[in-house]
Amino acid sequence: MKLRSVFCAVAVGVAGVLLPVAAAPAQANEIDVGVLSKVDPSRPVVCATTTGAKVCFQAYEDYWWGRDTVADNSFASVIWGTRSMRSGECQNRLGYGTWAVCNKNYAEGDVIAFSANRTGEHNNEGATVLTNA
Repeated sequence: MKLRSVFCAVAVGVAGVLLPVAAAPAQANEIDVGVLSKVDPSRPVVCATTTGAKVCFQAYEDYWWGRDTVADNSFASVIWGTRSMRSGECQNRLGYGTWAVCNKNYAEGDVIAFSANRTGEHNNEGATVLTNA
């Protein structure tokens, strides 16, 4: 996969328009459980956080990274949706302090909206990521 330019717009207005595509797990048709990563996300990445979770998207190779940041019984996840009508979730079920990674494959130039979430909590804290071929 070739390196893509990533343009980030972390704007509540833009994210609010695009995030409803991926707002609820019932709409998520691609659910992945991340695998343990012993390294932090490679740069460049775009991240979103909420209490208990930090999630990042790495456009090169289309990796989702999720970190559980609170020691409790919840897990961190990223809820995502694309303009091409794909949606999904990448879950980190590995526990506190760990990074989990999910490898996806999106169409070149697709628009992706995502938010950081914890088990059963779905919020609008997110970022809109525009990828260009």
